[in-house]
Amino acid sequence: MKKRRYSEEQIIGILKENEAGISVEDLARKHGVAAGTIYRCRNQYGCMEVSELKKLKVLEAENTRLKRLVADLRLDNQMLKEINSKTGKARSEAQGRRLPCGDIRCRTAQMLRAGATGDGELLP
Repeated sequence: MKKRRYSEEQIIGILKENEAGISVEDLARKHGVAAGTIYRCRNQYGCMEVSELKKLKVLEAENTRLKRLVADLRLDNQMLKEINSKTGKARSEAQGRRLPCGDIRCRTAQMLRAGATGDGELLP
């Protein structure tokens, strides 16, 4: 047996028929659905109009997109915090130990502090 699926507009039309005075049992028989389905749809869609339903669908789609965007931003933020904590530990470890004076970084730092004279002379 093929399952029939009604669009939201059709469901609202069926509910309007119910509001007009047709009983739920008659509507269920006419459209080939269970009475419980009509009651469930009535609870879900209430007194909505088709235009209101379309606006609701647009808002739900936008809400889903924004939730996904927030989740991506949280993930990016968490990754950046993790990277920052790792580089912060490496920086603090590097500050605790001194570089040998033969190292090029050490000589460059000495030249910058001494105000490099241009003749390559390093101050002690």
